[in-house]
Amino acid sequence: MPNQIWIDIDQPKITTEYQPPSLVFPMTFNHVFSDRSTLFFLNLEVKFSEIKVGSQIFHLELPPKIRSETYRLEFALFRELLHLIESKKEEKKESDITWKLSIKGKIYQRATNGALVDERSISSECEFRTSISEWKVALGLENYQFVLLPNELLDELETLRKKWGFWKIDDVIAKFLDVYKGERVEISQQFLVTLYETRSIRDKLAEFADKSANFREVRVASLYIDPTGAEYLIKMLKNGVKVKLLTRSKVDRKAHHEALNVLKQLGAEIRYDKMLHARIVIFDDIAAIISSADLDSEGLNNQKQAGILTFDRIVVRDAITFFDKVWEMAEKSQS
Repeated sequence: MPNQIWIDIDQPKITTEYQPPSLVFPMTFNHVFSDRSTLFFLNLEVKFSEIKVGSQIFHLELPPKIRSETYRLEFALFRELLHLIESKKEEKKESDITWKLSIKGKIYQRATNGALVDERSISSECEFRTSISEWKVALGLENYQFVLLPNELLDELETLRKKWGFWKIDDVIAKFLDVYKGERVEISQQFLVTLYETRSIRDKLAEFADKSANFREVRVASLYIDPTGAEYLIKMLKNGVKVKLLTRSKVDRKAHHEALNVLKQLGAEIRYDKMLHARIVIFDDIAAIISSADLDSEGLNNQKQAGILTFDRIVVRDAITFFDKVWEMAEKSQS
């Protein structure tokens, strides 16, 4: 509705501020009425080729005397989606990425007394391009140099990349280097348990805590924590390690809050997420313990728990990506 109600859509950008990277559309919703409200009820959908990137249902009301509202609409580009888009792009021999944004829905106008003044449908499709340089940043390819390799060798590396489920060929080469250098060749994964007289989850935490002076940062996700589990983090903090702890909000356990208070006093960063269910401990980008055990006495000593300790760089990297994304969405104080 030109000159009355309009939507401005700016050039989208790929942001890698958080992981996974996201395609961001800055959109401004405008009207020029001083005597009525405008209500937008829209369904926004983004596609690359025939691939659906994501959709959002968007509701917005512009009250009288407010001309515009600007929003950053983000569509997450998960690893599997990046991979799929890249393969389609290669098939078409395209460099830049063309996105299609579809807008469908209703726009209503209501008088100040609430009476419906006008109702109109909207259906529109816009195309935008993001540059190959932005796309390389999203893929994590901005700091690369050219290396000439025979086509036969590249074909073999590509076959291994697909077979092993890696995203980039350099992950395949990095795995070769690990083997060549003899790093973590014998055991890259260990199965850990809390069962009867075996406490390998707890024992492995204690082992890492004892040598934590070698670490810079430890990321921890645990629904519950008490002094039993906190003692390992306390040792890390005293060794100068940065500790980031994700935990549940609104936990009604005295020991839980006592442990959090001690950790805060020692400098741990703590955030809260009421939907948290993961139990992870990540040591720099070196290792991760992913298990069912909380960092409390029950989880480490009594309940039947199981998990994996991994040194695999790809798995650890993906665990960090997950943790950091949840961390950014978590609350800094208990709600």
